[in-house]
Amino acid sequence: MVRATCRAGTVALEGTRLGGGDVTTAWVDALSAAADTPGARVVTLRWPPPARAGRVDAAAVANAVGDVRMPVIVGVAGGLDLGDLAVVLAADLCVAATGAAFDLHGAGTGTVLRGGLVPRLARALGPGRATALALLGGRLGVRDAVRLGLVCEVVPRPQLGGRLRKLAASLATRGPLALALAKEAVLRALDLPLADGIKLEHDLYVLLQTTADRREGVRAFLRHRAPRFRAS
Repeated sequence: MVRATCRAGTVALEGTRLGGGDVTTAWVDALSAAADTPGARVVTLRWPPPARAGRVDAAAVANAVGDVRMPVIVGVAGGLDLGDLAVVLAADLCVAATGAAFDLHGAGTGTVLRGGLVPRLARALGPGRATALALLGGRLGVRDAVRLGLVCEVVPRPQLGGRLRKLAASLATRGPLALALAKEAVLRALDLPLADGIKLEHDLYVLLQTTADRREGVRAFLRHRAPRFRAS
C-alpha cells in the first residue's frame, strides 16, 4: 500500500493502488521506518494516495509526519480536502502540481475542524487567516496556497516527481544535524516567549559546534572538497 525507496539519503514514499490492509497503519509505519532508516537525510511523500487503495485517516498520517525529525517534503496534485491539508501543514515543504486545489467546504458548516487542523493552521497562517479559513471554508487554489505560504512552489504535474527528487537531493547533501536542529528551533520557538526562543536558538547553535559534522564541514571547506557528514 505504501512503496518506499531509499536513494542517496532520501526515503521516498508513495501510495500504491494495492489494498488488502489498513492503509492508515501502512502510512504511519512507513513514516516511522523512514525516520529510522540508516543514512536517511530527507523524507518525501506523494499525497494524497490513490483512492482505490482504501480510506486513510489523514490526521493520523499528519501526526506521523510531524514526528519525523528530518526534513519532510510533500508533493501534492489534484483535488485535496481538509485532511490532506493537515498532512501538508505537518510537512516542512510542499511542492504542488499546477491545478492542485484544496476543497475546504467542510469548514464553516456547523462542525468544528478536528484532527489537529486548527492548531496547525494557526501556527502556519496566524490567527487571522486561520480563523477566516475555519469559519468560511471554500476552495483554496494553488496560487492562493503559495500566497499564504502553504505551498513553496508550483510545477507542471509531469515534473512533480522530478522536482521532489531534486529538492530532496539538495537537502541530503547538507549537514543532517544542522537541518534537524534548524527544524527543532523553528517548531519549538512557536511555543516559547521571544526571549526563550532566542536562547533556544543560541543553545542549539552552541550544541552544533561540538559535533563531528561541524568539524567535518570546516575541514571540507578548507580543503575545497564536498563534506562527508555522518550525523554525529
